Amino acid sequence: MIFATEDVGRHAYGDYGVSTDSTSRTDGRANTAILVARTGKHPAAIAAAAYTAQSHTDFYLPAIGELHHGWQYAPESFSEEWYYLSSSQSSADSAYTMVFAGGWLHSYGKHHERLVRPVRRLLQ
Repeated sequence: MIFATEDVGRHAYGDYGVSTDSTSRTDGRANTAILVARTGKHPAAIAAAAYTAQSHTDFYLPAIGELHHGWQYAPESFSEEWYYLSSSQSSADSAYTMVFAGGWLHSYGKHHERLVRPVRRLLQ
């Protein structure tokens, strides 16, 4: 995995109260594809998918397991002061987030805006 070098703002997950199939905790690319293809609004997934760097256009909103890898292997490149949003839905009303200050995993309402850090895969 290759994380973007910067956040793309604070965005809500979207579709509060609506259950989606974006429940994978390890495959953010699949989750993001599901969210972007839906008719509802998914600002975080759209922002991550729209990110480009060094001619790469295959970024996505990471799953909670992928965010955890970022915390394990590159915590210094993330803000410790805010929650990062994942593409992993935990219920119709909430999605998983991570706090990099301590590696805490949480489930928060989809309407809350959280930091978004795009990621891409080295191997497709």
